Amino acid sequence: MPRKRPNPAPGKDWVVHPVTTPSTISRHGHTVTMANAIVQCSVDTAPNFTPPR
Repeated sequence: MPRKRPNPAPGKDWVVHPVTTPSTISRHGHTVTMANAIVQCSVDTAPNFTPPR
């Protein structure tokens, strides 16, 4: 029978407990950035709302 591993971060499961870290959306010129505690995504709104290179 496999041994049970301890939970490395008890009480931090985002599926079970609500997330309290705020998300942000910001605009700098033609770039819009959406971010949270895990991931950040930026897109360029000109000329055709394309991802930055």
